[in-house]
Amino acid sequence: MADPDDPLHHAVRAWRDRRIRKICRRARGARFERTADLPHVEARSGLAVVRAFAPHPRDDVPDLLRPLQVGGLDLTDPDDLDQPGPEGVLTIRLTPGVGMTTGKAAAQVGHAAQLAYENLPAAPAWAATGFGIRVITGAPVLPVAERVDVADGGFTEVAPGTVTASAGFETVS
Repeated sequence: MADPDDPLHHAVRAWRDRRIRKICRRARGARFERTADLPHVEARSGLAVVRAFAPHPRDDVPDLLRPLQVGGLDLTDPDDLDQPGPEGVLTIRLTPGVGMTTGKAAAQVGHAAQLAYENLPAAPAWAATGFGIRVITGAPVLPVAERVDVADGGFTEVAPGTVTASAGFETVS
């Protein structure tokens, strides 16, 4: 988000200059379509669409987003946890044993993806492939220099400094 002409640049910069907080929300159908009018960036995978909206203070949530929540989802890990992801896909590993609601886990995944984009040298190649990710539960397998870790601020569900997620480009050796 370094381009000052990007419409979200100033909102992201103001957000980064404070203590970072992330909130994930879920919408379907008409509620989701109405959110397209808000400043955002969008990612797609098959039929799935994710929108990241301009950061805003927690007490100043846009009216279209205020009623949306993430919940009621039962997410399960794939059977191939021990296998590397496809070439160019970012693997995000949620830390085992750290209890998080679905919304909290989604926020940590988003933060891990953002940190990977900003800090890992393979990010330009990742962008060229459409920002594919796979999310699993598991301890990091990459050395510290080849991954990013999300250390939580401790505002909600976990203790400050808890590493909730790690992300990196795991490849077949």
